[in-house]
Amino acid sequence: MQRIRTKSTSSTKPEIFLIGEQLRFEMGAQGLIGNRKYHLRTYKSCFVGQEVVDWLLKSRHIHSREAAVTAMRTLQENHIIHHVCDDHLFKDEKLFYRFRRDDNTYSIDRDLRSFYTGLRVYQKIRKRSDIMKDFNDSGRLYRDAFTGYNFVNWMMENEETYSRDQSVKEGRELLESEIIKHVTDDYHFRDGQYRYQFCLDFNQAYLLSDIFRLKRNNNRSYSSSSSSNKISAYSDITLVRPRQESITQSSSGSPDQHDSLQFSQSSESSETCSEPDSNGILEPKSVLVRQVSVSELEDPNAPYIRQKIKILSDGIGYGFVIRGDGPTYVQTLDPNGPAAAAGIKVRQYIYSVNGEKVINKNHKMVGKLIQEQDSLSLVVLSHYKER
Repeated sequence: MQRIRTKSTSSTKPEIFLIGEQLRFEMGAQGLIGNRKYHLRTYKSCFVGQEVVDWLLKSRHIHSREAAVTAMRTLQENHIIHHVCDDHLFKDEKLFYRFRRDDNTYSIDRDLRSFYTGLRVYQKIRKRSDIMKDFNDSGRLYRDAFTGYNFVNWMMENEETYSRDQSVKEGRELLESEIIKHVTDDYHFRDGQYRYQFCLDFNQAYLLSDIFRLKRNNNRSYSSSSSSNKISAYSDITLVRPRQESITQSSSGSPDQHDSLQFSQSSESSETCSEPDSNGILEPKSVLVRQVSVSELEDPNAPYIRQKIKILSDGIGYGFVIRGDGPTYVQTLDPNGPAAAAGIKVRQYIYSVNGEKVINKNHKMVGKLIQEQDSLSLVVLSHYKER
């Protein structure tokens, strides 16, 4: 099967999920997963951290014990595995861990739940040539595609869902989690003759060490550039409590009036500045692909996902820049700051701050409100393809 990726894939989570599921299958086949007793208590379907590290090295999944621990902790961070009592990070010790698939706790992660739904559906329909087939549209071939209409019918016929609306909801979650995509990325999931494909090749074999390659590839979109990622103190952006270590000092050792703030940000928005103006000040270039109105964002049929994010200041600041005259959006981001760690992303629109609706307010008003807080509860809006 041809590997298909969404044009705007923003994470490696689906592939990390697939690595975790393949590892679970292999470990089960090797007898590493089973019931174990400790202090008269039986822990079902678990594995021992030290034994797994031994096996990972022996099977050449990984090159060192330290790398094995790091990779397994990546699975843990993505809610694929956990300590049986949720007391420990993964360690190269005689501690018990379990795949969340084996104790049905994977539903705590919406994306992981969508992954397993997508895997189950894929395994059942991949040989159904009446559902999953090649389409030729205006001379362009779309392989292994299916229509939203056939997907909805199949979900109901196989009692995966019990209504067309519920089936559409499942389809939308699969698309938002980057498990499926519209063949041209033009539509969200719909019940009709719209064509979709799976983003992943579920048959692609992985090693656990592939996690590092995926993370490296993903991190390239957050590389710094001293020549292109500089933001000056202009009037149409607001720096939200800047992290002090990000301030570029002038030659005299103190910040100059127009010293820039350097932030790492996604490659999609790396060209944040145009040429200096007549005063030598860099003018900002918006990271938005196009301007979006408040009415568009609030339209219930718009392709924007609402998400609640909590951010705690680390004593230095939040580490992001906002812009806009209403709606206000995230212009750039310090990847090492609290905002990035909490899940804030470039091009997200700020809907509310600590319960106060701000979608109509400009960046100065929103920035002033944010700067008065020591902790934030933001509701942000993201395009489903950039989620």
